[in-house]
Amino acid sequence: MNALLLFPNTRIFFFIGLFLLFIGISFHIQIQKNTIGKGLVTMFDVPGESFFIQLPHGHNILIDGGENTSVTEKISKKLPFWEKHIDVIIISHPDKDHIEGVFTAMKQYTIGTIFLSGVHHNSNLTSRFQKITQEKNIKLIFTHSKIDFRIHDFVFDIVFPKTSNMGKIFQKVNNSSLVVRMYNKNNSILFTGDIEKKTENTILSTPAKLKSDILKVAHHGSHSSTTLAFLKAVSPKKALISAHHDNVFGHPSENILKRLSFFSVSTFVTKKNGEVTLSLVD
Repeated sequence: MNALLLFPNTRIFFFIGLFLLFIGISFHIQIQKNTIGKGLVTMFDVPGESFFIQLPHGHNILIDGGENTSVTEKISKKLPFWEKHIDVIIISHPDKDHIEGVFTAMKQYTIGTIFLSGVHHNSNLTSRFQKITQEKNIKLIFTHSKIDFRIHDFVFDIVFPKTSNMGKIFQKVNNSSLVVRMYNKNNSILFTGDIEKKTENTILSTPAKLKSDILKVAHHGSHSSTTLAFLKAVSPKKALISAHHDNVFGHPSENILKRLSFFSVSTFVTKKNGEVTLSLVD
């Protein structure tokens, strides 16, 4: 009773607040309805590399998290404000420009499962990762080509490595990157992490299926990757290159851009195009 007397307009403000919240929710739902049934693949414009996949059935997949913490802000703009769950995170390899943003995502979202190679990487990033995953009790799967997974009709085929790299030491950790081909009957995308020529040749020496509509170009478009033979095997129609405008390495390589152009591949680069979102075919 006293509270009502002290704040005589509380009820009015309460109902006004509910009304405004309802309008906001209704508006947001209406926006989301425009993409119901439409799968989306977004290449975030972040230092390093990060991709966000929204499948038609509502599942969210994050492939790498880029460098720094900006990825969570970008994810929040892709999801309704109440949605705080990421079903799957795939970590291609434990370099800072691919994994650092994952830490923030793990803190701000509930995570279903993380797929990673488990390759040895002696850095404080590894200990931080272990600490957060243990605190959050996040399921980890150390994957290779015998451990694929499926979400509804989408298959996530682990093309590389063929056998477990758990605890193995690589002279170049780039060449330990998970290579994942996501596909269903109408779509196919090859995610290549930072693999270089050596791993591309290893993959080409096996009977792996590589042909894909979209190629995520390896190692930010560096000249160390995307050999002619590998590009021919994938034969993409579109290519995505994550190369932030302020990267100090000058990625992407002009030679790689010319190679893609020679094969009439429509190429999108964050340095030029910013954030890029492509719709999956129904």
